[in-house]
Amino acid sequence: MRLKLVFYSLKRIQIPLHYNYLLQGIIYNNLSSKLSSWLHNNGWYYGKRRYSLFTFSKLFGQNVKIFQQKIKKISFKGEIWFKVSSVSEDFLQDIAESIIKRGGIHIGSYFLELKSIEMEHLFKRKDKKSSLLVRSISPMVAYSTVKINGRAKTHYFAPKEDDFVRSLKNSLERKAKAFYKDEKLPEISINGFKLRKVFKNIKLYYMHPKQPKPWFILGWDCLWELSLPSEYLFLAMATGLGSRTSQGFGMVEEVN
Repeated sequence: MRLKLVFYSLKRIQIPLHYNYLLQGIIYNNLSSKLSSWLHNNGWYYGKRRYSLFTFSKLFGQNVKIFQQKIKKISFKGEIWFKVSSVSEDFLQDIAESIIKRGGIHIGSYFLELKSIEMEHLFKRKDKKSSLLVRSISPMVAYSTVKINGRAKTHYFAPKEDDFVRSLKNSLERKAKAFYKDEKLPEISINGFKLRKVFKNIKLYYMHPKQPKPWFILGWDCLWELSLPSEYLFLAMATGLGSRTSQGFGMVEEVN
């Protein structure tokens, strides 16, 4: 399941251009303490990796402007919306009920009034779909980290590189093993991920108040054809594709 959360602001709001941590905070702040604690401390595991198995889109809205002050900012006025999806209906129900009760959300120093919450039903595993055409609605990220002279260095891949596709495949496989546990799953290959179009690359800095400084991230806005077993298609739609999906990267939606 997926939520489209629509808000409204009569006055223009201004937030940092790289606002992922603000949306991530909104999501966690609107979960019950029990579920939030479980996600933060447990979640779904595969080996040493822990997954929260949700993702969210970038912000969309009317009268959008980007401008430079000490840091780059983005501003909105009028209708503003974003989407959240998860493998857990309880997760999405928590968020919807909390936001309805509060009448909206706080983002930065602003309060956005709730206008509507729309539920979008993703296909289920039993639907047995085998192919989807999807476009990213938050930047897709794929990278590897290596140590050079004792220092960690991150290399970001481009969508036309095999390593980008391999990263999408490996991430999806690990999520599947975490979510489906001991079920026997069909194998997938990089041939199930076909790049149809690259719209643009998105250079940004991920910011978080607990970090001393932001770090650079290279993401991509792309169109992909996925030819995969339904178990994997469900996870791709519910949890995103690529790396850092629970930080608001790699959310995709179906293109008709």
